[in-house]
Amino acid sequence: MNRLSPVALALMLTLTTMSTGSIEFEDIQKTRDSSNGFAVDGNDTLNRTNTFPFDVLFDDYHEYYEVVSELQKFANDYPHIVEFYYLTDIIPAGQTWQGNEIVGVKISDNVANEPDFYDDPDEETFFIVGNHHAREWMTVVTPLYFVYFLTHFYGMEPTDNDGDGLINEDMIDGVDNDGDGEPGGRVDEYGRALFDGIDNDGDGIIDEGIDEDPSEARVTHLINNREIWIVPILNPDGYMYDREDPSRFW
Repeated sequence: MNRLSPVALALMLTLTTMSTGSIEFEDIQKTRDSSNGFAVDGNDTLNRTNTFPFDVLFDDYHEYYEVVSELQKFANDYPHIVEFYYLTDIIPAGQTWQGNEIVGVKISDNVANEPDFYDDPDEETFFIVGNHHAREWMTVVTPLYFVYFLTHFYGMEPTDNDGDGLINEDMIDGVDNDGDGEPGGRVDEYGRALFDGIDNDGDGIIDEGIDEDPSEARVTHLINNREIWIVPILNPDGYMYDREDPSRFW
């Protein structure tokens, strides 16, 4: 590698901030079939309706090796937009103090044509990192869900996801409902879209939290014009240690 990319620099700085928190326990059991960390029966998460048409419902927390397997599966299923990587492919410090691999995916429309994970100078880059701290299990699921979201809706025609007869009525593209992935409509002095609020699913309640009908065109536009790096578990040493006995929550 003959130059240091912005992504590599950002990841190095992030890892540096974690270095003082490295644990010194030599043996951490790394098994795929260990406990999910909760001494309860059934699902430990809230019972809520999944508003997106995913086959996988995010109703549990995942083991480190399950996350690695899922990311590899994404790369196999969507090779045209997803590439799996080890941080050691990018920076020498990509492995943890205990020798565990930090893994992630890169999502972009030309991901396979970018050697050595270099940044495309014509596309803006951002990355989402989870699990800086061992006990923050939810931050592992959140970026993983984002990978599902992007890969599922990429290239899809505008769809009435919630069955209300409308398409793409979200807070970004829903200002004009034209499905082009651009805000359009009214904007404030800073160019941000102004949104009066609508009842997306016809239940009489306006703007009830999560978008009920995402813009497929917006997702496609995002992937075609950005380089997206996602690292669900930045701290695998601490994550696996914390999951052995969640009462620690260190």
